[in-house]
Amino acid sequence: MEDFRRTYLRLCKESGVEPQESMVARLQGGGAQGSSLDLSGQSLSAETCSVLARAFQRDTVFTEVLLSDCMLSEEGAKVLLSGLSGNTTVKVLDLKVAHAQMKLVTT
Repeated sequence: MEDFRRTYLRLCKESGVEPQESMVARLQGGGAQGSSLDLSGQSLSAETCSVLARAFQRDTVFTEVLLSDCMLSEEGAKVLLSGLSGNTTVKVLDLKVAHAQMKLVTT
């Protein structure tokens, strides 16, 4: 999980995006356990979603990503799902939202 945190921080720096402190804390403090990454309840900005998408393209550790109640914007969800589309390791993706801010259209 430390590798994923380092990748996230490096990609933030490369993209000129300020790392989201709540994300860094979650990655350090138990949000990542075993093969599960629990970001439930985090408010993820579109910029953070973009960095996460790039990190997920390279990740081979997490088989489960929990994003319930993250208040994802439509833009954030699209870029995140785009990054996950090439990931063959993630088998479970939880996107339950209590306050949906998006409309996803599948093609």
